[in-house]
Amino acid sequence: MVPMTAESILHLEQCQLRPPDHRRWWGLAAAALLRLLFAVGALHLLLFSVPQPEPVALTLLAGAQEKVALCLDGTPPGYHLQRGSGDGSNN
Repeated sequence: MVPMTAESILHLEQCQLRPPDHRRWWGLAAAALLRLLFAVGALHLLLFSVPQPEPVALTLLAGAQEKVALCLDGTPPGYHLQRGSGDGSNN
């Protein structure tokens, strides 16, 4: 058996009095929380996202420039029209 010296006893006491290092566990907990929040956010987007409507073609008015009919920004006038279907065919 190795005899204990004053230095080895002091070193042993310092090791025992030092508080445990919890930074690693806090880092792992923070990473797990971020991963969970990302997964829930991605799941929320998949389940509750509203599909974007399909774009409707622009129809420019023929002969409007000859009648000096322009939009406020100076472009030729036009409209977007999407016919209804089913119960909304007249809307």
